[in-house]
Amino acid sequence: MLLVVSDDHEAIKQAVASELPEARWQRCLAHFQQGVLAHVPISEAGEGAADFWAIFGVRREETARALAQAFQERYGWRYPRAVETLVRA
Repeated sequence: MLLVVSDDHEAIKQAVASELPEARWQRCLAHFQQGVLAHVPISEAGEGAADFWAIFGVRREETARALAQAFQERYGWRYPRAVETLVRA
């Protein structure tokens, strides 16, 4: 199985689908984190990054969903655009 990891850019995803139809596409988590934390002040980016990576560092889906919900509750009122970016993806 082929896997392509990239930023969430429509042109890239379309090119992968067209040129490598047997490949699966996965969003790059580093770029995803950058997109989320772009809406958080640098002074809180370390804490936000730790909370972000906690979501993706677990094995069980229900645990990841609970951590994502906790991220929304913790940052939603202060940094709604960061939470919106997370939820939209």
